[in-house]
Parts: sequence; C-alpha cells; structure tokens
Amino acid sequence: MGFDLKNLNKTAPEQIIKAMVYTDMHILWGILDVVENQFPDRLLTGAFIPDNVCLKEAKYINAKSMGNEKPLNAKKILIPTEKILGFHLRDDDEENPAHEENRVKKQFVILLGVFKVTASIWIGPKIDIHKHLELSKSQFMEVFDVSISNPGFKELKPIQANKMSIRKDGVIYLIN
Repeated sequence: MGFDLKNLNKTAPEQIIKAMVYTDMHILWGILDVVENQFPDRLLTGAFIPDNVCLKEAKYINAKSMGNEKPLNAKKILIPTEKILGFHLRDDDEENPAHEENRVKKQFVILLGVFKVTASIWIGPKIDIHKHLELSKSQFMEVFDVSISNPGFKELKPIQANKMSIRKDGVIYLIN
C-alpha cells in the first residue's frame, strides 16, 4: 500500500490513431499518437488542449490547389492548435456518437477555409443554433454526422466523419 517508486519515471504507452486536420490553407492527415487515458476524439474539446497537434507519417496538400498537385509526405508535422480550424479521427478509429437525452439534432453548414462542412449539432429543444453559438464559451465545438467537401474541386469525394471538432471563431456558419 505505498507509493510505487519503480513506475515513477515510466511513460504511458502510446495509441496509434489516424486523424485529419484542416487549416485555412492545408489539409493534413497521418498518425496521431496520444498517451494512454487521453481521449483522442476529444483532443481539442477536453480540459487540456495541447499547444500543438503532431501527425507522424503524415501527408499534406495545399487545399486551394487540390487536384493540381500530389500530396507531400513528412515524417512528422507539428501543427499549432491556434491554426487548426477542424479536426477529426478517421472513420475507422472513432465511435459513432450516441443520442443525447433531452436534446434535438439540428443540421447546418460550416464554411471552413475552402471546405464546406455539412454537420449536425445536439442542442436543447428551446434554443436555436445561433443562440447556442453565442452562449458556448469553448474554443472548439463538436459537430456530428459530418460531410466535408471542397466546392472548388468537384473530383474530391466528400469526406465522411462521425464527429469533428471545429474552431468556433475560425469558420463561417450558414443556418437555415
């Protein structure tokens, strides 16, 4: 029953998680490694948001010239969190979000750099999306049932994700 000095300096084992990151100029994807007990799907919406997101074995492309160039490779890309507009895990690594009690799902469109994101949000039945955005104080918010397209590059099939973290003050909202 005492303090275990043998394990004091051991680091937690890493998980290998595939992720995609969107900035105003780039789309980046690769392996996101996080320590055990850190929830990768809540990396940007949890209590301890990192200063940087690191992708290993990464690829990236300039989002404004998609279709005109091939993705570039990098062993490691360090992306300052302040530059991130959107973040999601690859579909095969994330769980399908559960229905939230006493909430309704409302759909809207987000303009994220050159990307158009169609998504839903769970909010109270007596509040609209505009008011929810005004009242929420978090830097990032989670949206669900996500479809990401680039209207300037029709050849790109829409990217689907169950859940995505969006920087609230870095995007434009289209609400019907």
